[in-house]
Amino acid sequence: MNLHGMSAVFGLCRLIMVFGVVAFASFVPCIYASGTSSEIGLMDPSKNMVVWTWVTFGLLLIILYKVAWNPILSALDKREQDIRDSVEAARRIKDELVKIEATRESLINEADTKAKEIVAAARKGAVEASKVIESRAKEEAKILLDNALSDIKSAQEKAEAVLRKESADLAIALAGKLINENLDDSKNRALTDRLIKEM
Repeated sequence: MNLHGMSAVFGLCRLIMVFGVVAFASFVPCIYASGTSSEIGLMDPSKNMVVWTWVTFGLLLIILYKVAWNPILSALDKREQDIRDSVEAARRIKDELVKIEATRESLINEADTKAKEIVAAARKGAVEASKVIESRAKEEAKILLDNALSDIKSAQEKAEAVLRKESADLAIALAGKLINENLDDSKNRALTDRLIKEM
């Protein structure tokens, strides 16, 4: 029996003892006064009064047991069981919360580790991408430089070819002028110097 039920039973026992003491106190004077006096007072009740007191007390106990104490004890037992169930449920919830907290901490740590791995992979990828971009830029710059040098060389070769052609044309024109004029050495020298100055 639970604590509430025991306190209710002790209360019932005290009530029975009080009624018993009152009934016994009312019955004892009846025994001593039954043959001596015909007066009935409050302190010396008759035997009928004692019997009716006991009958009323017994009926009261039965009625109280059926109507009050039994439902009260049942309600107290049910309440105690509800409290035990609530305490057990609270304990289970606390254990589940501890497990959930451990799972949450584990998930946070796992997410933190994955985030660090992702950041490290991103950094590594960025470094590799920058190396690839730098390598491509160097290759493209080398190609552009080679193309520029090739263009310069080609332009130089063209300029040299044009210069040779013009030099040859000039030499032919000079030779034609020298032949047409049939000059002596001093005239020939003067003509050559003039033509060189014109070039």
